[in-house]
Amino acid sequence: MQSLQGQIDAVVADERLRAAETYRFMEEQTIAKQLSPDQWEELKPALTAHCEKLQKHSRLELSVEDDGDDFAIRNSTDGRVMSFRFNRDVPCIHYITPDGRRGHFGFRVAPRNKSILQIMDAARAMLIPEIVALAFKRVISQRD
Repeated sequence: MQSLQGQIDAVVADERLRAAETYRFMEEQTIAKQLSPDQWEELKPALTAHCEKLQKHSRLELSVEDDGDDFAIRNSTDGRVMSFRFNRDVPCIHYITPDGRRGHFGFRVAPRNKSILQIMDAARAMLIPEIVALAFKRVISQRD
């Protein structure tokens, strides 16, 4: 059986680890809140450019609607829309697919990476505009 001092030391060590993790999390949130607006502003033109590329190589007619924190990709042929809303408080990007499914992409501080933030999906997989745009192409071009 562990001595009383050993139990106290274990509790103190555990509390220190929790405090350090809480501090790390809060610092990452602060960084993400400061830098995610720039990432959002970089993502929108990248998505727009990929929509333009998709139109050149398919029969899709896509239009982009950019209203600051709201962004949408519309299939002009049938009116289906993929919409996004940037939430500055969390920070994350909420989306709604043409069939009503909802989800979000979050931001996290990238360890030892050129980019300070990475855009993450719910499975914590890193996303780049090309992958996002191709996924949206599939969603937007599907018929119900």
